[in-house]
Amino acid sequence: MDDKTDNESIETPLAEIHDAHAQVVQTMPGFREREGQCQMIDAIAYTLLGGTASPLIAIEGQTGTGKTLGYLLPAIPAAKARKKSLIVTTATTALQSQLMRNELPALAKYSGLQFTAVMAKGRSRYACPFRIETALAQGGGHADMFGPDADLPDNTGGFTPNEDQSALLADLQLQLTTGEWDGCKDELDEDIDSRLWSAISSTPHSCTGPNQCAPRGLCPFHRSRADMREADVIVANHDLVLSDVFLGGGIVLPDPKDTFYIFDEGHHLPEKAVEHGSARSSIGAMREHVRSLQRLLPKLPAHIARPDIREPAKDAESALKALGVAYGELTFTQDRDELFRYRAPHGKLPEPVREAANALHAEMAVLWEVANDMAEELDDKEGSAGAQQIARVLGPEMGKLSGLLENDLRLLRLLKTEQPDDAPPIARWAEHDNNELWLEAAPVTAAPMLRTMLWDKCAGAVITSATLTSLNRWSRVRAKAGLSGSDGTQYLRLLSPFDYPRIAELRVPWMKHDGGQANGHTEEIKAMMPSLLAHCSSGTLVLFASWYQLNAVYKSLPAPQKKQVLCQGKLSRDTLVARHRKAVAAGKASVIFRLASMAEGVDLAGSACEHVIIAKLPFAPPTSPIEATRAEWLEKHRKNPFMTMAVPDASLKLIQACGRLIRCETDQGRITLLDRRIVTKRYGKQLLDSLPPFHQSIERKPPPAPENTRQAAFT
Repeated sequence: MDDKTDNESIETPLAEIHDAHAQVVQTMPGFREREGQCQMIDAIAYTLLGGTASPLIAIEGQTGTGKTLGYLLPAIPAAKARKKSLIVTTATTALQSQLMRNELPALAKYSGLQFTAVMAKGRSRYACPFRIETALAQGGGHADMFGPDADLPDNTGGFTPNEDQSALLADLQLQLTTGEWDGCKDELDEDIDSRLWSAISSTPHSCTGPNQCAPRGLCPFHRSRADMREADVIVANHDLVLSDVFLGGGIVLPDPKDTFYIFDEGHHLPEKAVEHGSARSSIGAMREHVRSLQRLLPKLPAHIARPDIREPAKDAESALKALGVAYGELTFTQDRDELFRYRAPHGKLPEPVREAANALHAEMAVLWEVANDMAEELDDKEGSAGAQQIARVLGPEMGKLSGLLENDLRLLRLLKTEQPDDAPPIARWAEHDNNELWLEAAPVTAAPMLRTMLWDKCAGAVITSATLTSLNRWSRVRAKAGLSGSDGTQYLRLLSPFDYPRIAELRVPWMKHDGGQANGHTEEIKAMMPSLLAHCSSGTLVLFASWYQLNAVYKSLPAPQKKQVLCQGKLSRDTLVARHRKAVAAGKASVIFRLASMAEGVDLAGSACEHVIIAKLPFAPPTSPIEATRAEWLEKHRKNPFMTMAVPDASLKLIQACGRLIRCETDQGRITLLDRRIVTKRYGKQLLDSLPPFHQSIERKPPPAPENTRQAAFT
């Protein structure tokens, strides 16, 4: 393609983007043009339209930048111009819903851009009409619909709906038929029992296709997938995208090579990817999976050949016993949750354990192949009408069992695999409570997986968040996400437009104990908290490092202040936030006690949050098996784990916690940090310098005693 064609392929959609932006500026009520947002629009447009060396860009858009419009406005025309699918993916369902209900409709209304958008969810979020019918038959005692000789499982893992649940199912069936409900669990007015939902949710093995078990267009799952194929914008979540990518791509969502991705809340992506690369199971669970296959095979329709697995099952149970014995020879230590844990140093299991895992893997692979083959046989829906009905009931059970056995295999593969010395290790650990032995394994980094399975394959990607850099540098996110500073990937940092020195104060009071002195620190916070809360007349958010500290401080409060406090764990998040906002709106003081690790889940603007109290610097607990194995790996490469990993990660989390205070231009208030390590430790200055430029009030020495106290001393 010559330069003229290149320029034309960029300039035409770029002009459309600038025209759409101009319309938004002129017509959207209350819209204020921001320099950072304009930079973001141009950077994304050029990147996705092919005007840069790499189709990847990471953008840190601090609070107030206007990130959502900043990526939607250029990405939609760019994707249409390049004939690519556009997937906007988030870490939280709250932002997903916000995009669908607010941001995308507003963009369509005020920009003049023409596009369609749908929300993509996992298959299990949708109800299956056939499984609702089956569950109703079981709950009503009509199992004879499958024939008098049918020996069927109840299709629910031992769960049969009671009378009230059967009535609910009948109502849901009616709502599906009339179109009052789209079949998505998230659109139900009330929560549904998890076991009941499991009995009616869509599975690959219960499905005969979009038009076979229900009138055309009625199947919720296939209707959602049909909508997705026609949509210009697909709103998904990181988990769904990673599941699809790690399966090879193009299984549930469009193929990565034909897709532009926008990863909002992109700082979550690396750890989400680690979770997808990990596996967990127990000796008891694996034994039950073997026995479930033995129970299920005799129930198959007569036309399906049933393999004899008596010997493989016996061998698998023997290998399971041997693996349990091998782990029993290891030294477990007890933690504060009364669990006993063993962690493999440097991720290397003792040879007897690795050999036992290898032997069990071989036996379980045979059983998984049988379960997988039988699930495919049941999918064929051959035989008489009665046999087909039986197959459709048994299919979900066999498919589920195949998936469980596949997870067992993935775990055993992680346990038995020997990593090369120069490769990142796999964290391997085990826990028991005297009743069950749980085995776990996880890669210490997802960087290689993200690089080979996502960044190298996709047509283009934008990774954005309010917090991507750590200690004002990109090195940490590059290392975690598999990005590079030398392959053309672009990095753009957009500072917040807020006047932080004027509207926000960071206060670090004098304390005798810091966050590294757990008991003394908690006791001092207990003594300080009543006076801190006494000065709060509106909304306050208090973020704790642990459940222990949260509960200890709450229990020590005077009774009148306890009535003002809403604690995480005692109420659902939505209920807690709603009650808090209602109290503040009524002119009352209200306080939320919450774990710092959950800080991002709270978005309180205006008077709902005028004071944020952070109990402790947010360092990751050193007891995490993954963190401990990462630290060993860094030490092996002569790097300081604390400065390389712990401090940058704490910086990111501290910025997120402080970010709860100022959400828009009219907000104002104070942050109180109850951990003097930020001013006494060498790394403290780095943490302070990475925060927004709040007005700082740091007490360098103990405050003077009140005047009347000094007089009393001389009396």
